[in-house]
Amino acid sequence: MSLPKKLTFFQIWGIPISIDHSWFVIFFIYVWTMAIIYLPQTTPHLPKLSYWILGIITSLLFFTSILIHELGHSLVALKEKIKIQGITLHIWGGLAYLEHEPKTAISELKIALAGPVASFLLAVFFYFLEIITIKLHYVSLYSSIRHLATVNFFLGCLNLLPAFPMDGGRVLRAILWDFDKNYQRATRLTIVFGMIFAAILLAFGIINLLSNYNSMIGFWSLLASFLLLRMLTNINFELVFDRANKPKRKKVPTVAEVMVKNFPNVLPNISIEEFTKTVQTTSEKNFLVVQARQLHGILSMADVEKLTDSQKSNTFVYQVMKPVSPQYFVPADLSIKDATSYLTSNGLGCVAVIDKDSLVVGFLSLKYPSSNQ
Repeated sequence: MSLPKKLTFFQIWGIPISIDHSWFVIFFIYVWTMAIIYLPQTTPHLPKLSYWILGIITSLLFFTSILIHELGHSLVALKEKIKIQGITLHIWGGLAYLEHEPKTAISELKIALAGPVASFLLAVFFYFLEIITIKLHYVSLYSSIRHLATVNFFLGCLNLLPAFPMDGGRVLRAILWDFDKNYQRATRLTIVFGMIFAAILLAFGIINLLSNYNSMIGFWSLLASFLLLRMLTNINFELVFDRANKPKRKKVPTVAEVMVKNFPNVLPNISIEEFTKTVQTTSEKNFLVVQARQLHGILSMADVEKLTDSQKSNTFVYQVMKPVSPQYFVPADLSIKDATSYLTSNGLGCVAVIDKDSLVVGFLSLKYPSSNQ
C-alpha cells in the first residue's frame, strides 16, 4: 500500500495544514545541525541531551514560523474573499494554495506582502525575547532565540527577492500590473526580471568565492540564485516572448476558434472517490478544476490512479490536482500556433482557455486539435 504524498494534521481557520513527506528529511537535518554544530559552538558546556532537546524545540519553532508566514498570506487572502484550499510544509519551506488568483493588482500586492511582514514581525518578537533572556541570564536559551530572530529576518528578505512565483516576484508583478493594466505582460516582465536577477546573483556569488573576498556572502548568493533558477525552470518561458509584432504570412486561427467549450471539468472540493464514480465511462485523461468559472488547477487521471481505494475516499480533488501555473492556461485570443507550444511542453497535452477577466471559457487539448464545439 503506497502512502499519501502529504499528511493533514489539523486545521486553522478551516484551512487544512499538511506536511509533505520531504519535510521530515529537512526537519531531521535541521535538528541535527542545531544539536551537533550550531548549539555546541554558540553555547558550550551543556549536556549533549540538552543540545538535542533545544535542537528539536528550535526546529519546531522555525517551521512554526514558516507556517505563520503562510498563514499571513492566507489571512489577507481570506479578507480579499479568496478561499484557501490548504497549507503544506515541504522540504523547500511552505506553500499556501489559493482557490484562485487575485482579481486585482492591489489584492495580489496585499497577499504577497503579508507573508514577509509576518516573518519580520516574528523576527522583532524573537529579538525582544532575546533581550529578555539576556537580562534573566537564561544563557542556554539565548542562542536558540537569537537564531530564530535571525532566520525569520532572512526568511522575510529571501521571500522579497523579485523572482516569480516568490513573494517579491508577485509584488513586482502587482506593481507592473497596476501600472500597465495588463496581467499577461506584467507576468512576462516579472519572469524576465527574475532571470536577470538570478544571473546577477550567480555571477556575484562565483566572484566572491573565487576571489575569497567573502565566502559566506558568495555561498548565500549562489544558494539564492539556485532557488530562483529552480523556480524559473518551472515556468513556461513562452510567456517571456511576445510574438504579436512578428509579421504574419497568413491568418493563423486563434485559440477561441478551435477550443472545446463543453470541456471536462470537476469541482475542487469533492472527494476523489466521488469523482471517479462520475467519470467511469469517460476516456478523458485530464479535467479542469473549475468553480464559479475560476480555474483552480488541472486534475490528471494519472495522478488519481496512483491512489489506493482507501485513499480516494479521504482525499479531495484540490489535494491531488496540479495547482494553477502559467503553463496550464492560455488566453482565448492567442494564436493556435503559439498555444501548441504549451500543449507539447507542459506534460499534460492540454490547457485551460481564459478570457480577459481570467475566467475559464474553454479547453484546448492535443486530443481535440481542431474542435469548435
